Amino acid sequence: RDVTLEAGRALFQVVHDETEPFRVDVGDTTLTDLGTTFDVTKLSQGTRVSVSEGIVQVDQGGASATLNAGDGVFATSQGLERRAVSPEDVGGWRGGRLSYTSETLLVVAQDLERALNRPVQVSPILADRRFSGSLSTRMPPDELRVRLARLLGVSVVETEDGWRLEP
Repeated sequence: RDVTLEAGRALFQVVHDETEPFRVDVGDTTLTDLGTTFDVTKLSQGTRVSVSEGIVQVDQGGASATLNAGDGVFATSQGLERRAVSPEDVGGWRGGRLSYTSETLLVVAQDLERALNRPVQVSPILADRRFSGSLSTRMPPDELRVRLARLLGVSVVETEDGWRLEP
C-alpha cells in the first residue's frame, strides 16, 4: 500500500484501512489516504493534490495539511499552497476535460502536454499568467489549437515537435 509517483498524473480510489495506510510519495511530499478519492499530479514546480471524496493528509518537510473533499494543495519548495477545487472536476482529465481556478499557464501547459502526448512549451513572459476555466482536449489538433488560443488569450505556435504558447 505504498506507491511512488515519479512522473505524470494518477487518480486513486482507496478503501481506508487503519492498520495499513495507503501512501503516495511524490518527490519530497508524502500523501496518506484516510479513505478517499484523490488526484495527484507531479509537475516541474512540485506536486498538485485534489480531493473529491474523503480525507488526505499531505506532508512535506515540516509542513502538513489535511484535505477534505473540495480541497486541494500545491506542494512546492516554498511550502503548501491550499486551493479550493470542484470535487466533480477531480479526475476530469481522464475524460479529456482540464479544469482550473487561477492556475498559471506554465502548469496548464504541462497538463496539456500530458493530455495531448506532445510537447507544449510556454513563453517565459506568459508562464505566471493565470487562467480560470475548463479545456476540452478531445478534438482534432487544428481545432484545439484555435480554441486554446482564444480561451487562453495567447498564440499557439506549431513547433517541430509540438506547440508553444506565445504572447
